[in-house]
Amino acid sequence: MSAAPAPGLPLRVAYLFGHDHFMGGGERSTAELIRALDPELVRPLVLVPGPGELREHFAAAGVDTALAALPTLRAPLSPAPWRAVGALARLLRRQGVAVVHAGTPRAALYAGLAGRLAGVPVVWHVRESLRDLPWYDALLAGLASRVVCVSAAVREARVRPLGAWAAARAVVIHNGVDTAALRPDPHARTALRVQLGLGPDAVLVGLVGNVIARKGHDVCLEALALALEAAPGLPVRLLLAGRQEPEPQFAARVRALAAAPELAGRVLVMPFTTDVRALYSALDALVLPTRSEGFSRALIEAMSMGLPVAASDLPEVREALPGPEHALLAPPGDAQALAAHLLTLGRDAALRARLGAAGRARAEAHFDLHGHARAVQDEYFRLLAGRGRTLRRAAKGAWLGARGLLVRAAPRTRRPLGPGPVLLLAPPRLGDAALALGVPALLVGAGRRVEVLGRGPALDVLALSPHVAAVHGCGPGPGGLLRAARGLRGAGFGAVLDLDLDWRLWSALAARATGAPCAGCAVAGRAPLYDLALPCPGEEPIGDVYARLARALAGPQTPAPGGPLLAVPGAAQEAVARRLAAAGIGPDEPLVVLHPGATHPTQRWGEGAFAALAGALARRGAARVALAGGPGDAALVAGVLRAMAQAGDPPPALAATDLALPGLAALLARATVFVGNNSGPLHLAAALGRPTVSTLGPTVAARWTPQGPGHTVLRARGLGCLGCALAACPLGRAACMERIAPQAMLEAVLAALAWARTTEGGHDA
Repeated sequence: MSAAPAPGLPLRVAYLFGHDHFMGGGERSTAELIRALDPELVRPLVLVPGPGELREHFAAAGVDTALAALPTLRAPLSPAPWRAVGALARLLRRQGVAVVHAGTPRAALYAGLAGRLAGVPVVWHVRESLRDLPWYDALLAGLASRVVCVSAAVREARVRPLGAWAAARAVVIHNGVDTAALRPDPHARTALRVQLGLGPDAVLVGLVGNVIARKGHDVCLEALALALEAAPGLPVRLLLAGRQEPEPQFAARVRALAAAPELAGRVLVMPFTTDVRALYSALDALVLPTRSEGFSRALIEAMSMGLPVAASDLPEVREALPGPEHALLAPPGDAQALAAHLLTLGRDAALRARLGAAGRARAEAHFDLHGHARAVQDEYFRLLAGRGRTLRRAAKGAWLGARGLLVRAAPRTRRPLGPGPVLLLAPPRLGDAALALGVPALLVGAGRRVEVLGRGPALDVLALSPHVAAVHGCGPGPGGLLRAARGLRGAGFGAVLDLDLDWRLWSALAARATGAPCAGCAVAGRAPLYDLALPCPGEEPIGDVYARLARALAGPQTPAPGGPLLAVPGAAQEAVARRLAAAGIGPDEPLVVLHPGATHPTQRWGEGAFAALAGALARRGAARVALAGGPGDAALVAGVLRAMAQAGDPPPALAATDLALPGLAALLARATVFVGNNSGPLHLAAALGRPTVSTLGPTVAARWTPQGPGHTVLRARGLGCLGCALAACPLGRAACMERIAPQAMLEAVLAALAWARTTEGGHDA
């Protein structure tokens, strides 16, 4: 099948259930997750194999539902399962599903196969630490794009043994509960306890969950009998609340144990109720004698309700309740130890209160439902962003690997970086050059002469540095750069610093072509071409990368440069001053410069958003507004002007896209605040010491945020794909930009204007 189209927002996420018989813990967790999703980001679709309790629940909640048959897998050669896979794949495409989310193994298998056919990524939500057949778990993990584990213990027990490839696609997201809603209800407590025939002095301990062997109901009943044998007057009563249908034979055994003479009148049984708040309100403590667990929903519900807990000492339980100040823990299956805890809970009301308060605080801090939903949503967006990069990364990785073999095969010797003048190879983009302006300043501070080789706006930026002694231009293309580099052989450079961090090799080859010892960053297989290669972590700010490269020559103790990094020519300042005066902008008026451009569409906030911001600033009279950009931004600036006219707002005082770089620098130096996207002018304004307000869109914030005081970055909330760095959004539109409201930007700009007024120099250049 062809690739699925861009899904758009809100994402259509299908939740595939393996049965439709009852609402167990996993089903309730999925239902709560669906309820807590952000409707602006995710539009759920519940898929169930037939009519029943699950479908009725979601239909009553107003969630879209559809039927998806999941025939038994016991006859794999039967055509029925394969027809069902094809039908499910067609349903996913027809419904525009962006992600499939499945829990049980059967649902995960059907989702994985159908997702592959439909070109839709699949999330396998693993809720149990008990392993299935190893080959079956490996198949499910291989079909899944992401494996979400409800606890680290589940990941270690069930996913990591499959191999590093499976662990790499696994993430831990603990279950969550609505801690705001799960609080004790005194009226419900009284009503249920009266219904159960309990007096005010009874200590009611609850075991909440389906009556199945691994939950340890038999161990709990044996422990209660031991506790009553040791203290016949113990006021403890045990409430068993859960379905008995899943394992009827074990349920019959539990009923027989509860009917034993030594437990007469001490064990109460009730069916599971969806009103869990009323149930927990009636309890005084929770007991969880489970033999194995994933991450118990009953446990964190009880914690949220402020109930003390006596539980099996399992890794999964310790993730929720890590220490003795949180719970009483007993070895799994140890009825004697559990009996001692029941005695303690029955006798010590103060301890019950302390444990309950500690559990409540931990539930609020770590297991809130809305945090859980945000974490799951984030994985959906990361999956889609990752799909946009997979083919590009694979192709580039293969090319870089082959290229690296050739580069490493070339014979060469390493030379030390020498004294004397330093040649900088300019990076390819204006913004990178602005971020590199500290390099010549550091080198000059260490007594080195600095010259620059490059072309275009990046060379023009470095030419404005007062620390650069000479610039050397070059012709177009790689050939022009290599010819210019060979022409500088014998010029006496002690070292060449390559400031290009791109994946192409041309600047590294040009550095070697000068004949001088060279240094650069070890990116994209370039390291063998340098005499000194420094690491370049992907999360490190670009300015810090350049500073580390400069200090390799200047020395680690060289102080950071003082004074301006750019010297704006006087003629350019005068020309801009005349142009502003002609537009009616006085020399002392606050000026906000808006730049709507950026290299990629995903990095642009939008013409309408900039227009709304400009109009709001004009109506408030907070500052005069100028629209600016290079010749390539003319269409964007024109779009902002059209949007302002359609909204009935007057045009800004100045709209300029014809300024050469010195003129643009002069305008930015005059600005009180610069507002823009992740672009060259943003970093140029920051280098000029101007306060900035910016949107970084899909870029890595830690790498590109302007450093120093006075800089504000606005980012969308609730999107896990931030930092994808893609030039085209897999969602069909850049939601990370659309979700930044003009009102939020206006408030940030007003705050920046206030900050500028209190800073020495105000808006003066």
